Amino acid sequence: MNWISASERDRARQTIESAIRRGASGAIVTHISSDRSDVEFASGKLKTVATEIHHNLSCRVIVNGRTGTAAGTDPAQLPALLDRAMMLAGIGAVSHFDRFPDPAPGAPVKLWSDSVSRLDREKMIADTGIIVDGLARLDPAMDCGGSAAAVRSRCYRVSSSGWEDECGSTLWSIGGQYTLAGDNDIAMDGTGRAWGEINDEYDPHAILAELTARYARGKRIAAPLEGTFPVLLAPGLFRRMLKPFFAGIDGRAVAKGTSPLKDRLGTGLFAPSINITDDPHIDFCPDSGIFDADGVPTRPTPLIQNGTLCRFLYDCDTAAMCGTEPTGHDDCSPCHPVVTAGTTPMQELLGSIRHGLYLRDLMGLWRGNWTNGDFAAAVGIGYVVENGEITGRAKDMLVSGNLFDLMRGNVVCSSDRETRHGFPWLLMDGVSVARQQR
Repeated sequence: MNWISASERDRARQTIESAIRRGASGAIVTHISSDRSDVEFASGKLKTVATEIHHNLSCRVIVNGRTGTAAGTDPAQLPALLDRAMMLAGIGAVSHFDRFPDPAPGAPVKLWSDSVSRLDREKMIADTGIIVDGLARLDPAMDCGGSAAAVRSRCYRVSSSGWEDECGSTLWSIGGQYTLAGDNDIAMDGTGRAWGEINDEYDPHAILAELTARYARGKRIAAPLEGTFPVLLAPGLFRRMLKPFFAGIDGRAVAKGTSPLKDRLGTGLFAPSINITDDPHIDFCPDSGIFDADGVPTRPTPLIQNGTLCRFLYDCDTAAMCGTEPTGHDDCSPCHPVVTAGTTPMQELLGSIRHGLYLRDLMGLWRGNWTNGDFAAAVGIGYVVENGEITGRAKDMLVSGNLFDLMRGNVVCSSDRETRHGFPWLLMDGVSVARQQR
């Protein structure tokens, strides 16, 4: 995709050369251009139709062991950005590496689809309207809304090591939500989908059907539970529950000695049935990428194998701090973690619960001192399960426990996974449930 002009390429290269002449040991220029179309419904009516175009440029330099970064929006101002970056490097953060990595080939990951480019506003309005109008028919008192977007982004990067990369990516999203207020109660829910190519996931009728089913399940409020129960986590919540784990494998926290997992590499962290791989090479996945911000090629990276911690994540700076090789991870965070599916369908896991909860969202999760895995949160969206059947919406309940203790216990992943996040449903035993006092 040759979208940047020859003169703009030359200007970026000349900026790199100028940085080196002025004493920088490393420099990188990034130019990102994106256009985004949005539609939004609120209170059952079309509220917003908008198109935005953004240009973002940045110049990052390493000078005398410190980093300076300046950003702007005009390619013609790159010389001025370099001036600011060189100045800021005098007081910038310490850089533990002095040059960017040599060029290396990246994987052939598909990130751009013309099908998203052809997604116009009229279709997004009509498709979002299907969701919103369908929700409005469920209950006249319901406040319902929805949104859709189509995003096209292009990125050009060049570094002082000779690395040069140009790529484009696309993204669509669509979803809906509702709020229903009653006497001393507010019921709300929402769901959406997103991907980089128009495929079977783009289905407003399926989204409406899912929200309709959730509305029906939540009309009745179940009696609160108290005690220790099995809990089934929806894929999105399962991923959020792993925040202490992802923070623990952050190479910067490991290098500083603040990670509670710094001495756990090669040891059992979760149950042997748990396998997690960071996979940034899934075609059209919104989290996929070919290179990190330093120009290091990304690659699938096992994080947990048979319950054992097998990798910390490093960018160039933290890799130099720890005397190891970078793993291709910006900010030392996973790109797209994927949990290996189990053998039991989600509905069978739900059916196996005699007394317990099915949770989709928690309020106040990971507040306070959460790095060791301790949590206590209110049920936001969830359901009480009795004898394998959902009996009503969970209200005024708190759940608590320790993530690492629970994940070492009796946990089962479903055989079906949610496409966007790559996570299955997870059934875990031994979660403490208490009545929330008002």
